This record gives sequence, C-alpha cells and structure tokens, in this order.
Amino acid sequence: MVTQAEVCVIGAGLSGLSAAKAFRRHGHRVTVLERGPILGGVWEPSYSHPDVRTQTPKDIYAFCALPMPAGYPEWPSGAQVFTYLRACAERFGLVPLIRTGEAVSGRTGDGT
Repeated sequence: MVTQAEVCVIGAGLSGLSAAKAFRRHGHRVTVLERGPILGGVWEPSYSHPDVRTQTPKDIYAFCALPMPAGYPEWPSGAQVFTYLRACAERFGLVPLIRTGEAVSGRTGDGT
C-alpha cells in the first residue's frame, strides 16, 4: 500500500500531465504548477511557432488511454498537440489540479 502524499508537478505540458495522471492514479494529492497562462507547455499557442510539428509520430506521442484523433496526420501540428493535451487534461480530471501563472524559482521546506 502506498502512503498518500502531497505531490507538486512542475509544468503542465505532456510530461507534467502524464506525471500528474500517474500520481493521482496511485492516490496522491497532486498540484500542477504551470508558469504560463494555460496548460500545454511548449505546445501552448503563444510559445509555439505556427508551423511546428512533432518530431515523433502521433501514436508514440500520445497517452495509451487516449490516442490522438484518427484524423490527425502522423506528425501533428503544434495546434493539434495543444488541442489534444487540453482534451487529455479534461478527460483525466487534471484541469482543477493546474495552477497557472506559477513560476518555480527554487525549493522551500526541509525536503522530507
């Protein structure tokens, strides 16, 4: 049995959402801190070049529990990845855990 802990995930991009989903699945209380105005990490529209695409095929870049839409090309655009990440966060109940506009500049506390 895992002891429930408070977990802070830094960043609400693909990796941060994946980590938050996994921690929640194991019963932890999760907060996701995102410095940007919305989730998405590097795929958030104001950070992403309009013509950017993934360097990884969509089937590998997606969550197992929620494949990317069949209509997406093999190499999705930044806008498509952002839309997909937002849908994942909504589907997995992660949106309420995300605090936007929260930059992390160092560690506080005693580390235990």
